[in-house]
Amino acid sequence: MRLLIPTLAFLILLAGCNRYQYLGISSDQLQKNEHQEFTIENDTLQMVYNFNGQNAPVNLLVRNKLDKPIFIDWKRSALIINDNAISYSPDQVSVHGVVSASSISWTQGFSATDASVYGTANLPPGIQMIPPQSFITKTPLGITNKLLKNIPDSALRKIKMHMADGNSAYADQAFFDAGNSPLRFRSYLAIVVGDSTLVPVAYQHSFYISEVYRTGLNPKKFAYNREKAGEWAYVQEVTGFGKSAAVGFGVLAGAAVLTTEAWAESKNNQPNRKN
Repeated sequence: MRLLIPTLAFLILLAGCNRYQYLGISSDQLQKNEHQEFTIENDTLQMVYNFNGQNAPVNLLVRNKLDKPIFIDWKRSALIINDNAISYSPDQVSVHGVVSASSISWTQGFSATDASVYGTANLPPGIQMIPPQSFITKTPLGITNKLLKNIPDSALRKIKMHMADGNSAYADQAFFDAGNSPLRFRSYLAIVVGDSTLVPVAYQHSFYISEVYRTGLNPKKFAYNREKAGEWAYVQEVTGFGKSAAVGFGVLAGAAVLTTEAWAESKNNQPNRKN
């Protein structure tokens, strides 16, 4: 019993050492689909952005609607956060295309009507090919892994909200528009149709944080996140005693976070070193 009481106290202390911000993302440029993902489409391609998850990952789908290949120049593409540009590209990228006429969602999965395409393209570093009538998915960066600190107290109001388990809790809420948002970002993509040696055409899409909830509720309890909508993301901060056990990227809010996918690509493409 003597050992049990300190152990329980220790676990309670750890459980109370997390703070969360849930970030609602908006765009005045792109429409949203039924999964609240941001989408834009023309006769050449379709692009879908989904930011759901920790650190607001840029989950990007690009679908080639043509009967000839298109190419993404990742070295000339960038994530621009509060006017700070960060390249999307590790040194090289691999090809993973799925030939499909169906739709895709990170919340609902996908199905392919034909074959999958895997391999490594014989292309300049940073160039990725999308075969005809296929799509690729990529998560090159996350937006931030730090709580937004530049939210004025005057913008916050305390609300009572319903949690996913049916109980109620309090949270601090703030709304913003594109002009006063604490974090704005753009996705800049350089795309070539048909011949990878041609000059890329730029596609630029703008987003901003339009809603913030500040709370101690974890994602399983936070009702607004239970549908895993593409417009919602969250960041977590470990405070107090639990902070020493936390593993983070150590970047400031407004700086992009290298995702696991991009980190693995960059490590795999580094030349072998000799001792």
